[in-house]
Amino acid sequence: MAIDNYRRFYAILRQMPQLYSRDEQKRLLVLQYTNGRTDSLRDMTEKEYKKMCHELGRRYGTDEAYRKLKNTCLGLMQQLGKDTTDWDEVDRYCLDPRIAGKRFRELSYNELVRLSRKLHKIKDKQGKKSSINQ
Repeated sequence: MAIDNYRRFYAILRQMPQLYSRDEQKRLLVLQYTNGRTDSLRDMTEKEYKKMCHELGRRYGTDEAYRKLKNTCLGLMQQLGKDTTDWDEVDRYCLDPRIAGKRFRELSYNELVRLSRKLHKIKDKQGKKSSINQ
């Protein structure tokens, strides 16, 4: 089965620290994971591609950890009274510069970590206010 969509790789590449131009970084990664056989994503085998994406995804927090962190942030937003089934509302909330300054889907792993911390602080403040008022 040929790979017809490289979205996963490019999502990981965006999360990686940029040491070279994106094209050069892509070329070097492909060379590394094909043992020098090719520098083209299209010429990689499915096995090579999956291994590269899996290892890079784990290293740069884009796979399971990224998914869990997104779910954590959405859960916290829900606890703060945001309707997380409405992506427009989630994006409006995240676009506020005091929250994240970006749409939710555009947040990197590190930005989600910062958002999670902010949401925990906001939740804690709300909890303290409600306990004072009782």
